[in-house]
Amino acid sequence: MVNHRSPKPELQVRFLPLLPEFHRRDNAPSVLNRRLQFVMANVFSAFAKIPVFFREVKGEMVKVTWPTRQDLISATWIVLIVTAILTAYIGALDFVLSKAVAIILK
Repeated sequence: MVNHRSPKPELQVRFLPLLPEFHRRDNAPSVLNRRLQFVMANVFSAFAKIPVFFREVKGEMVKVTWPTRQDLISATWIVLIVTAILTAYIGALDFVLSKAVAIILK
C-alpha cells in the first residue's frame, strides 16, 4: 500500500489512498481486511463514546449552581428594563436621523 504525503511536509501528515492498490493478487485480501478493520474500529469507537458523553454531562450537571427563584425574577426584570430603554433610544435616534437626512436631501 502506498502512503501519500501532505503537500506541506512540515505538517507531517500522511493519509491512505481512498481505494487500496493491489500489486499482487495474494495481497488483496489482507489489504481489504486491514482497511475494513480500521474503518470498523473507528466506527465502533465513535459509538462507544456516546454513553461516556452522557455520563460526563450528567456529572457536570450535578456541579451546576442553579439560581434561586428570586435571582431569576430579578435578572428577568433587569433584561426587560434594559431592552425597553435600548428600544426607546434606538427608535428615537432613528427618528431624529431620518428627519435630518430628509432635511439634508430636500
